[in-house]
Amino acid sequence: MTIVRVLLWAVLWLSLLTTDLSAASERSTARVPLFENLGSLHFPITTSSHEAQQYFDQGLRFVYAFNHDEAIQAFEEAARLDPSAAMAYWGVALASGPNINAAMDKAAERRAWDAVQKARAHRVHASAAEQAYIDAIGKRYEFRGHARPALDKAYADAMRVVWRQHLNDPDAGVLFAEALMDLRPWDLWTADGRPKPGTQEIVSVLESILVRFPDHPGACHYYIHAVEASPNPDRAVACAERLPGLMPGAAHVVHMPAHIYMRLGRYHEAAEQNAHAAEVDRHYLAGRKLSGDYADGYYTHNLHFLWASLVMEGRKTEALKVARQLTGTITEEEVRKDAWKELYLPAPLWSMIRFGQWDDLLREPPPPKRLHVQQGMWRLGRGMALAASGRMPGAEGEHVVLAGLAKRFGRDRTREEKTERTLLKIAERLLAGELAMYRHHY
Repeated sequence: MTIVRVLLWAVLWLSLLTTDLSAASERSTARVPLFENLGSLHFPITTSSHEAQQYFDQGLRFVYAFNHDEAIQAFEEAARLDPSAAMAYWGVALASGPNINAAMDKAAERRAWDAVQKARAHRVHASAAEQAYIDAIGKRYEFRGHARPALDKAYADAMRVVWRQHLNDPDAGVLFAEALMDLRPWDLWTADGRPKPGTQEIVSVLESILVRFPDHPGACHYYIHAVEASPNPDRAVACAERLPGLMPGAAHVVHMPAHIYMRLGRYHEAAEQNAHAAEVDRHYLAGRKLSGDYADGYYTHNLHFLWASLVMEGRKTEALKVARQLTGTITEEEVRKDAWKELYLPAPLWSMIRFGQWDDLLREPPPPKRLHVQQGMWRLGRGMALAASGRMPGAEGEHVVLAGLAKRFGRDRTREEKTERTLLKIAERLLAGELAMYRHHY
């Protein structure tokens, strides 16, 4: 196996880049379950209802765990239990907003706008600190129809003020840092490791919080994201090692250490975290008819990350098993609805390429022609298998088809198209290099 093939896996898994979340109780008056094993994070709000406070805390915990759909339900339940609790509506607006993994749709815009109006209507009942939070979130949705980037920047600027006025409140700092991260999702560092505008402030704020509040799950979660693409991802090792214990019932939180472990070559630990996270999610999702970003994407993300970890660790049989499990969770209808899900489908092919399973690759049936990435990776696998077995004319024919697929895309109109184009170009160059190697054209 050449070093080029090993390096391909680092590119591929980077390019694609809850314990048991069970209901602890359902109070006689509650419409939403209270979950256990979500940790002890507490944000006291002005309310006369103990249950409303519990649901508010649950909502904020889910925000920090990137389960925004569940967070909205918890905040709405808090508002139902205490309609005068202004911060419950603030929570709905917060959880409805954009995050580094998802933009806002029109339904979320409407829900957030309505929630802000309700928070403002009950603002008189809130403390001065709570009023500051409400005023800041209002900047994010101040004018419906205005450009989202400008509103997001206004919110980040407002949260900077809230943080500077409440330096003893870790949530103010964590939410400010997240607001900055949302201005450039997954774009904090250059390819050569230099921080982009705003990155240093994000890192500085989170580090200052972690010095005083090392067990804040949101701070740890966001710090991992803030430094994982930096030249020194090892800065987040301490967070990675303690984060799962801070919120063991939230699968995405359990999974997060793998973002650091993979960067550091700690593949076995990355695999263990993702296997655990997938199991936590299976318990959480079992018997529940859920939809939305979390249900649609995060469980498959755990499986995909687990597969990548196993591949890098050299665990051939387990890697292919998980790859088949991953693709088995994705239907053709889902791919038609969400094009990005196609990027998971070549995992079995990549496993067989990685481990030189040439005969198995040649037995793989052709994928549907409309799946461009899957088609390209199938051609890559066949080309490498044919070349390895000395059938160069056939391998060259596969390269011609693959090169045609790589040139098919014009201007990248979406992030998915850019990713597809990049993957196909990588595959074409890899196969070209393999063919040159077998011809001894060094």
